[in-house]
Order: sequence, then C-alpha cells, then structure tokens
Amino acid sequence: MGLIGDVALFHLETDLRVDLSQLLPLLKRLIEDKGVQKELAMIKELKGSARGKLVLGEDTKNVRVRLKASDIKLTAQHARISVPVKIVSGKFTYDAKRMGVSQLRGRLGKTPLKIGSFAVVDDGKQVSIKSSDLIWNDARINVSGSMRRGSKDRPWLDMDINADHVDLDALIQMLGNGGEKKRPPKAPVSQSLPIQGNIRFRTGRLKIGGFTWNPLHADINLNGDVADVRLKEAVICGISMPGTLKVSPQFIEFDIETMAKDQELKSTLNCFASDAFKADGKYHLKGKFQGRGKSEDLLKMSTGHAELTVPEGGHIYHDIVLLNLLEFLNTTEVLTGRVNTQDMEKKGFGFHSLRVKVKMQDGKLLYEEGILHGAPMTVTAAGQQDLQNGGFDLTLLVAPLVTLDRIFQHVPLVGGILRAVDTLPLGVKGTPDNMVVIPLAPSAVGYELKEMMKNTFKGPMKLTPAGKPPEQN
Repeated sequence: MGLIGDVALFHLETDLRVDLSQLLPLLKRLIEDKGVQKELAMIKELKGSARGKLVLGEDTKNVRVRLKASDIKLTAQHARISVPVKIVSGKFTYDAKRMGVSQLRGRLGKTPLKIGSFAVVDDGKQVSIKSSDLIWNDARINVSGSMRRGSKDRPWLDMDINADHVDLDALIQMLGNGGEKKRPPKAPVSQSLPIQGNIRFRTGRLKIGGFTWNPLHADINLNGDVADVRLKEAVICGISMPGTLKVSPQFIEFDIETMAKDQELKSTLNCFASDAFKADGKYHLKGKFQGRGKSEDLLKMSTGHAELTVPEGGHIYHDIVLLNLLEFLNTTEVLTGRVNTQDMEKKGFGFHSLRVKVKMQDGKLLYEEGILHGAPMTVTAAGQQDLQNGGFDLTLLVAPLVTLDRIFQHVPLVGGILRAVDTLPLGVKGTPDNMVVIPLAPSAVGYELKEMMKNTFKGPMKLTPAGKPPEQN
C-alpha cells in the first residue's frame, strides 16, 4: 500500500472462506455498475459458503475488484424464477469487465442444472456472451451473442440460441409466479416489450401446450410492442408449417403454409389428441392460412384453403358425421349385414381413397369437395361447418354398393340404371351432440355435387323423383 499522494498505490489480495449471506451487501458496496447492481437486487435469501480469493487494486482512486471462488455451495431465490436455486459445486470469476461460471452443478427447483461454462464480457458499449454450455432439464443449450442498452434503457439483444430440445411448458412454469393466482394488472393498450432486438432460435424439439414441434427454427425480431416471428422450419405432428407470425397488444397476424407428404394419419391424429376423428392411412396435405385481428376475433377474420388426400386408402374408426350416416342407412336397411357403427369402432370403415378440399372464411370451414370412396359405399359431400359451435350443414350423395329395391319407399332416389349406380341424396345438420340425417328431394342437390359423383364413377346420372324406382332393364 502506498501512502503518499492523492492517488496512492493500493493492492489487497486475500484468501477467503466466505459466508455467502454476507456477499451481496459487500458486492453492492464495491460494484458501481447500475446494471450489475440491478441484477444483484434480484437475488434474495442467499445462503451458503465458498472458498476463493479476493483482489482489490491498484490505486486508491480506482479500486478494481477481482474475485475467484470455488467449492460453491448455496441456496437462493431469484425474482425472475418461481423455484429455489440450489448450487452444490462450481467456480465463479469476476472482474471489472468479465464475469463467468464454470463446472457448476445444481438444481432449479427439482430440475437438474449443469453449466460447463458461461462468460460475459462488458467493453463499456455492449455485453458479449463469449461462451456458454449448459444443460437444463436434460436439454443441452448454447447461447451466444451480445446485449447493449437500447432506448429507454431496455436491453437490445442480438443473440443465437441453440438447443437439442426445450420443454417450454416447464420453463414458463419455472419463470411464473410460483403458483400464485394473483390477477395481473391490466396492460396498457400499447406497451413496449421489456427487451428489444433479434433472436435466432433453433431446436430439434420444442414442447409447448401439450404439442411438440420437431424441429423448430425461427428468427424473432422484437421491436417496440411487436414480436415478429419468421418460422423458417416448423414441423408439428408431421405437418410442416413455415410462415410468419406477428404479435402485439393490438393484434395478431399470421401467414402460415401447411404441408405434409406420405405421413401416417393415425400418428398425426394421436399427436393432436383428436377424439372427433380417428383413422389410419398415409395422407398428403397442402394448404395456406392467413389472418389479422384481435385474439377474440381472429377466427372470424382468418381465411385460407387446404386439400387433404389419402390416395391409398385406410380405415375410419370414429367420425361423427359418418357414424350418424351409418345409423340412418342401417335404419333404412340399406347396409344391413354390410357395415354398422359397432363394426366401424372395432374394425374400422374401410375406404379406397379420401379427398377433402376446404376453404376457411367468416369463422367457417366451407367444404367445396369431399369424396370418400369406401368399400361398402361411396359418399360425396359439400357444405359448411361453423368453427365456433361445431355445427354442420352438409349435403351428401351416398352410393351404397348394394341393390336398393327394398328402400324406394323410405327415401327419394337419384339414380341411373340399377346395375350401374344408385344414389341417395341426404342432408346432415346439427352439432356433434345433436345431429340428424334427413332425406332430400333431388331438386335440393346442387349441380357441383352431382358432377362430383358423376366424375367419381365416370358415368352419367339421372335424377329420379322420390318414391319412383328406376325403370328395369
């Protein structure tokens, strides 16, 4: 220690065995950086011990703090994390421009945490993450990039995040309010995001809301109160969904494509936990959907189109429209001995091919073309479904592959020669809980639906008034 002059030489180096409960007050006195002080203020209930070395110097005007610690054992709470933090071993280094940890092991709540290395460097203009290698919840995560102060002291990021897999549900729970059911204050109409900048995120598997994206590659731009996400590669339940997504307090906007080829229908339906439709077979899917509006109005404001084909056939085990149709046909003895609802649920309704073309507008799915070429019958369909209440309003043409002599008095017929194709016009109306199948007059069948059936069988069709059997050959 120098004792002469206004700026005296000063150097202190000492070995420490630290009671970590006293560390935070010490660091707050020694560290002047407001950003670091703000982060230190987030740490509560710090307890534990560590061995290390403290170095102070090199003159009385500019006291530089350098700290090396090892054999760290601590518990603490952090304001941003709802679960306790526990460290059982690791190393820590700090000086005026660099802070890092290495060989750190512990837990966040009940979840294991390992940090091979993590270091940040502050050059006075920005903070750079020089290296990171951590494992949380059995997921290896690597982070690199930089951070600087943006407008209104909000952090501005330019960062790459790569992970082999991420459980976002667990992360949100960990960063939540610890299970408290306090009602958050109502957000203002426009409020800038707490961080700004660009994040490039890549993971082999992302779990959120019971669904798994496999993989997910996204570029995220945070600007003002808008999060602009570009989905470069996004696959969920076997369906590729590239596109863009914008989210702000005022609106949600999206433009998404849907693509799938030679995917297993059963696997996709199981992935989506679908109870309304259960089937198997390999399918192709191509579509595009877009929309912009408030979250509560987004369904009404969205538009799009899609086409689903199952060209090589399969089996349908559950479908509310088909179940009601089979019950009606068996009541009228059309398919007696051929297929019934019990057979469908156990063995499946076998079909040779399936094609469905839909449009989406005004909160409804408009079925432009539906063709089910089944083993016991062929069905063509057109109509609509209300996506808000699930209600159907469909017109069907059903061609059972059986002789229909015994049902002429039950339903009106649309038909040609008996040994060719006999076709029943039917209507399906109602919600899944209250659905009815009704016979229709031939005049109720639109031109497009009749052409659809004609093209399916590659032959002519003749409308026959209700109750009159076609002439015998």
